[in-house]
Amino acid sequence: QSSLEGGGPAARESVFAMSKQDQNYIYFFPKVSRVEAEEMLGPRTIGTFLFRASSSKMGRIVLSIKQRSTVLHILLQFNPSQGEYIFLSKGKQTPLDKSSYASLRDVYTDLSKKRLVSAGIVNPDHVPSNRKATEAKSSVPPLGEQGKNALQEILGAKRGLQDYKMMLRVFIMDKKITSREIKQLGEYRKDHSISQGIHVEMLAALGVSNVTWEKYVKAGKEREEEEEKEEEEEEETERKKKVNDSPSAWGAKDVLAWMQAVAKKYSIQDKTISKFEGQDVTGEALLELDRPMMMQLGVTMGQANAVFKAIKTLEV
Repeated sequence: QSSLEGGGPAARESVFAMSKQDQNYIYFFPKVSRVEAEEMLGPRTIGTFLFRASSSKMGRIVLSIKQRSTVLHILLQFNPSQGEYIFLSKGKQTPLDKSSYASLRDVYTDLSKKRLVSAGIVNPDHVPSNRKATEAKSSVPPLGEQGKNALQEILGAKRGLQDYKMMLRVFIMDKKITSREIKQLGEYRKDHSISQGIHVEMLAALGVSNVTWEKYVKAGKEREEEEEKEEEEEEETERKKKVNDSPSAWGAKDVLAWMQAVAKKYSIQDKTISKFEGQDVTGEALLELDRPMMMQLGVTMGQANAVFKAIKTLEV
């Protein structure tokens, strides 16, 4: 569904056959590029969105939505003859392909009901009281920067709760709450003064009790422990594979793994192997070792001979 765009300012400034209402829609940014949209949405919570003019597809609109780790860009085409918007997809048809909308407000209303978007980023230039006097519908003078900031604070307080609820909705979908997600929620609550009581009320509205929430947190912790164990096993498997690779490419951990693997065959003692720990002896350095150098590490002469004999087999 996403569209690769790379047009310049001329494309962004093109005039579309949109209604005046849509051109001045509060969530529409006619001159924001794809990169700029991603910068604006990047720090926002999941579901935050904005409408913008396509940078490369002349006469088309893009709906940019913040996802969990990226920003999704969906093309909308405006049909002047029928006065409606339709979604354009690439490849397989989506549930949105059959929908048509009379205005950008209708697009937002529908997707909000489907819980595909949460709160939009407000374009201050499209707030009626902030428009130029010649474009305003009333004679109310512009609010200026102070008025814009006040309006953003009012809208932001309401959006803060909506965004937090959307975050909860997304995080509880797989019934596991990770420590990273708990930290993200905690920081958001602190920044937006969301109390524990409001947190519990929002969970209840989503059909999740405090007991169930704790179960999700426990499940998330268990899953993280499993993933950590899997990563350690993968690293160990990778180290074992490297033992069979060119010794000169080994790291210090690979050298220790090799010594442990050949210890029994060449009678290398554990205390000898421990002398190499923390010395950053890589495979390349190992191949350069001689008996006197090993004895400087505290290895006995007999054990130095044993290790040296094993090293020689690597040079064959």
